[in-house]
Amino acid sequence: MKTYTIIGGVNGVGKSSLTGVLLANLQDLGYVIDVDKITAQCNGDKITGRKKAIKKINDCIDKGISFTQETTLSGHKTLETIKRAIDRNYKIRLFYV
Repeated sequence: MKTYTIIGGVNGVGKSSLTGVLLANLQDLGYVIDVDKITAQCNGDKITGRKKAIKKINDCIDKGISFTQETTLSGHKTLETIKRAIDRNYKIRLFYV
């Protein structure tokens, strides 16, 4: 089953650490999308990093690939993504740190 895993929490709480633990213990996390890592690859450009992360999320949904997103759950984008994933028959799973 396609799974959209959300790892949410405030900045600095340990979302990436939890992702590492989950990767070692779960087989269905799929593609892990970490905006902070993507932003670092974009020389710290937060706008470009966020755009690339959104593109990766959209690609996963369009291709029916399980994926995991680290997020602070601020704003409306994650809720929109959840709704879109549900429409595509994804199982939604949330870990809040």
